[in-house]
Amino acid sequence: MRTRRRSRAAVARSRAARPFDEDDQRRDPVSLAGLSAGDLTQMRRRATAQPAALVLGPARRPAEIPDTPRTLIAATFTVEQVRAMVAAGLPAFAMLAGPGWTMTELPTGHWPMLSRPKELTELLLAV
Repeated sequence: MRTRRRSRAAVARSRAARPFDEDDQRRDPVSLAGLSAGDLTQMRRRATAQPAALVLGPARRPAEIPDTPRTLIAATFTVEQVRAMVAAGLPAFAMLAGPGWTMTELPTGHWPMLSRPKELTELLLAV
């Protein structure tokens, strides 16, 4: 309970911080790779606070994934790094251990729709 209260306080403090400020590229160069000052300005203008329940609540995934094609477009990590995290048993990557996954890379940050929109579109159309 005490940890949850501290987490809620941290989420509340983070809401006061300006999202995607000018120092973010220095603090998080991997996630924000490829973004221009204009991209960051647009993100600041459109950003909304993340609901605390999303951060504090459990992630729920289906026990079984439907038998459909599955594709991962790795932007922040390489496919090799993703496979290593799957092999290491990291819960966030556990679903990727199943059959039927196609993995491809788009070397950029967490926001490929802004940093490399044409290439992302081509990869999505190829799926």
